[in-house]
Amino acid sequence: GGGADAALISQGEQLFKENCKSCHKVHEESVGPALSGVTKRRKSAWLHDWIRNSSKMIAAGDKEAVELFNKYNKTQMTSFPTFTDEQINALLVYVE
Repeated sequence: GGGADAALISQGEQLFKENCKSCHKVHEESVGPALSGVTKRRKSAWLHDWIRNSSKMIAAGDKEAVELFNKYNKTQMTSFPTFTDEQINALLVYVE
């Protein structure tokens, strides 16, 4: 890891604390799934789409999206349509 990694992780941690931790923990289930290992379970493009608008994916019938939604008591995940690719990547680096 270089300085860029540390900056990315720090940015991701800040975003996580401000936007995600009310429903997610990194290593244990909460309102939603634990996020550790998520980049091994899901493709990056899927995660970007999901974070920006999960309800759109569920409405479109995405199999993984529908399964997740049902597993977590049909709790609607907040959409973050304004997150940039960089912000989402920072979040994913942080949770890993």
